[in-house]
Amino acid sequence: MSQMTIGKKLTMGFAAVLFAALALAGGYLYSVRSLAGALKTATDITAKKIFLASELQAQLFRMRSCQRGVMLFMLENLPEKAKSNQEEFETRSAGAWSNCSAKSSPCSIKNRAERSRHTRNRAPQLQSLL
Repeated sequence: MSQMTIGKKLTMGFAAVLFAALALAGGYLYSVRSLAGALKTATDITAKKIFLASELQAQLFRMRSCQRGVMLFMLENLPEKAKSNQEEFETRSAGAWSNCSAKSSPCSIKNRAERSRHTRNRAPQLQSLL
């Protein structure tokens, strides 16, 4: 080390600082990319799922209101209004499933046929309740 000139020492010091700066820049780029991926997941995937869940929940609340209307109007002997609420319930239930399945991910779409078959099988049971 004693034979090194001041120029060699300065060059080695500059190279060490440059290497440290490049290492920090690489770490920074890696962190930014992983944060970008996490942000994309949060905004594109998770937010859409939350929005779909809230849409489905709102539709279910509307369907529950129609169901209550059917029961109320049947108790009050108003079959026309009960029938209209029943039709609205059926329309909303079909719309809720079609909206949800049309906007959902491909992995859940493969079960669409099974869900629709299950719903068709349960339709007579639901009709008997009304």
